[in-house]
Amino acid sequence: MFALLTGQPLVATKTQPTLFTVLLNVSGLLREFEYTNADGSTFGDAVEMSFSFFTEQTGLADVRQSREKTLESLILGERMRFMELYNEAFAHAVGKYPAMRDLRSPLWEQVSASTLERLERAHIDLVGRQHSVNNRLEAFDFPALFSGTANSTSSTEYRDIKFHTWRKSFGRMRQFVLNYYKSNFGSWPPKARSKKNPFTESGLNRQVLKILYSDFCALYDLLVDRESITTRMIDQSADDIGNDNTNPQGSAMRKILNEFDQSSPPVLPPIPFDLPKLPDMASVQENFHDLSHKEQSKLVKGLQEYQIILILNKAYDFDTVSLRIPLLEQFKEFELKEAKGKTVAEMADHRLGYWLFLYVVIQSLPMLVVDAPGLKYTEGVEYFLCQPPKGSPPWMEDAPAVRKRWYEVAGGGGLVELSEDAVQFGIEGIYHRSHCWLAAKRWELGDYAAPPLPPNESLAPLEAPQSVFEDMDPGAAPSPSLLPRSESPLSGPPGLALRNRGPSPAARHAHRSSIALGLEPVALPLNGPSVTGSRMSSVWGAPTGQRPTSTVMHRSRSSGNLHNIIASQGRGTDSRSSSRQEAASGSTFDDILKDMGETKPKKKKGLF
Repeated sequence: MFALLTGQPLVATKTQPTLFTVLLNVSGLLREFEYTNADGSTFGDAVEMSFSFFTEQTGLADVRQSREKTLESLILGERMRFMELYNEAFAHAVGKYPAMRDLRSPLWEQVSASTLERLERAHIDLVGRQHSVNNRLEAFDFPALFSGTANSTSSTEYRDIKFHTWRKSFGRMRQFVLNYYKSNFGSWPPKARSKKNPFTESGLNRQVLKILYSDFCALYDLLVDRESITTRMIDQSADDIGNDNTNPQGSAMRKILNEFDQSSPPVLPPIPFDLPKLPDMASVQENFHDLSHKEQSKLVKGLQEYQIILILNKAYDFDTVSLRIPLLEQFKEFELKEAKGKTVAEMADHRLGYWLFLYVVIQSLPMLVVDAPGLKYTEGVEYFLCQPPKGSPPWMEDAPAVRKRWYEVAGGGGLVELSEDAVQFGIEGIYHRSHCWLAAKRWELGDYAAPPLPPNESLAPLEAPQSVFEDMDPGAAPSPSLLPRSESPLSGPPGLALRNRGPSPAARHAHRSSIALGLEPVALPLNGPSVTGSRMSSVWGAPTGQRPTSTVMHRSRSSGNLHNIIASQGRGTDSRSSSRQEAASGSTFDDILKDMGETKPKKKKGLF
């Protein structure tokens, strides 16, 4: 224990020959000597800092290659009350849950019942997500997409919309994408350990979907209209979407997209910028729209190839068009080939069909490809890492099952207390951490520049992953990769990168729930006390032991009671007498005598 706290090497013994057993003994000593913070969620700042440094040094949280090590790290995360290690081990344990159960390790008996229950629930949820994505993306099949608004023949408002052209170009785009990935992977879905890929698991594993998502994010950045913010809201019916007489194509498109987002549970939030840029004759003739109808007709007919190329290039976003990404290069060739001999209006209809396919694919992916927050070791992992531990830490016996937090409603709407898990890990929370929402926040702030390429990363070949479980396949030599793509879209240019989250424009766009959740977390509306002592860290984590006062709500009577309860948890006569003196300031003399006369200790209650 002293070695851990002072950063010295840990020495094994015959009775404790492994790092796992040594750390279990250390955790027992920390409990015995009652190391803790104010609410019991950790062993205190000193222990947490020392163990964090030790974990970083030893790579204790890197559990990618071993099921046994995953179980050990999960147990140590609980015993050491260290959420960072527990979070990492939990996400990996859910991803390889069936293989871990097949291991039949005696370590299962040391995992708490609460964690085992959470693992099983998270695994069931993950299987449901995989089933939904596989149904859609194994063959890129979306049969219900054209069965609603796009199948309406009696509607007069969309009589000029060529839905049949959209459907035809949607099918052409689907075939193009299938051919592209079959050429890259040898088949779709890819097969394990084939000549063209090094995957150890067949099908749509995490690596495959990350590559698909990276490519389609790049294509989204190439085609999206960054000036056309959506008018749709989550849970809004198609009938409630107003018709835009100035842009009937955009209005019809948004109704189709809204029908898709609500076609199956869960209901998906609409992408903030949900329409593409369209080819326009003004690209080759600036005053085209000011010309007479006769002159316009003359210009439209018989476009030369160089004019078609110019029109299409002007309909791409400038900061993405120069990226050398294979899918983008082949898509531009594909679109140019399809545009030959067509008018600009026909090119626009084709573009809308391509966009429909792009939208339904990119909307199907975040539930699996957006990893749980705070994970460090994700490179080369083929199982999914999208399931974080929910609820309060399992080692907090008296804590409520649901974590609550105060949030300020954007636009001055006041304060609300909500489940932190529902806000952070709900459908909207997951999608707001995905590429389209992060990019939209940047664009809303006027940041259109593409981030620079990281050196030797984004354009480097994908490193061949090792065996999923090293203890199942020891000594397996990694095969060379033929996939020219970074594993994770968390860094790099648009499409290859999920950009860092910038300042939220929630205050400016409180009504735009599709861009910002409209909720900003705030500190608990309490003035916390100062708790000192060799084994008690500061209550609120501030260097002085004092929690910053809230500017939103004044201290209430319940906050004073919380002050007294926490102070009474200190050890020794001094802490008890101190708590009574503090309680006396807000209580009557009879109340104080009543407390002093009690002989039977009452059962300790939760702080809230």
